[in-house]
Amino acid sequence: MHKTDVTRRDHVMTGFSKSLFAAAFVMLISSFSSVAEAQERCDTCVNGQACQQCQNGSGQGDYCDDCHHKWGLLPYWMAPDFVKKEDQIPGVRRWSKEDYYLRGQLPIGQRQKCYKGKMWPAEPRPTGPKPHMIHRFHAAHYWPYPYDVWSRNSVNNMIDAHQQKGWQDATTVYEYHFDTDSNELTDAGNMHIKWILENAPIQYRTLYLQTSAKAGSNDLRMAAVTQVAGRLTAGEQPPSVVFRNTTAYGRPAQEVDSIRRGELQSQPLPRITYPSSAGPGYGSGGS
Repeated sequence: MHKTDVTRRDHVMTGFSKSLFAAAFVMLISSFSSVAEAQERCDTCVNGQACQQCQNGSGQGDYCDDCHHKWGLLPYWMAPDFVKKEDQIPGVRRWSKEDYYLRGQLPIGQRQKCYKGKMWPAEPRPTGPKPHMIHRFHAAHYWPYPYDVWSRNSVNNMIDAHQQKGWQDATTVYEYHFDTDSNELTDAGNMHIKWILENAPIQYRTLYLQTSAKAGSNDLRMAAVTQVAGRLTAGEQPPSVVFRNTTAYGRPAQEVDSIRRGELQSQPLPRITYPSSAGPGYGSGGS
């Protein structure tokens, strides 16, 4: 090939590349202007999810491609995020310090969008603006933080609630700890209060008193429990006594003892009788 032909071909290719680049640049500028005009024209659309209410949309349940997120060169799903209205925070300039701070608080993950009358993806996902790339990198680098901390805290909170409820049941003075006539503490009631003051942790050392439906019984029982607790603490700060509307889970020891004694006394005689003398072949293996 002659050198002149090569030079001529290079000039043609260079001119064609420049023309192509210029055309692409013009189309890009026009698409930016059309995006701005479309977003300004589509302020009546509700976040691009109710095209029936959009004055410029087709009203057929699509994602308002013609007015809300117009991108002259690429289809909607290929357009960059910064031209999509649902990825913008109103009143905040993109890539500003405030924008980075607000997007840093957003959840990580794919956003759910309505497109052509369908939700993409179908599973529940976060909606709204996306975090920046640095935020996604931070989440991937320290994964599974902070979700592991949230899971651990939820389990610990549940255990603490169960533990608190268990100690509340253990430190309750029930109705069977009192004499039914005088409303004075029985020996079991005194021992129960002594156990609470000696064994319960300090944060759970509160005496709960089961409320009674009998008139005047609550005040008498409160006075009895307060007196015994003050005597057992020997000058220290006595624990607080709080009424508790509850039902006893167990039974008094006296009632359990009476039931057991009645069971033993009412056992029938054995009904299996054994013969006094064994007959021929009784008990033999036989052959």
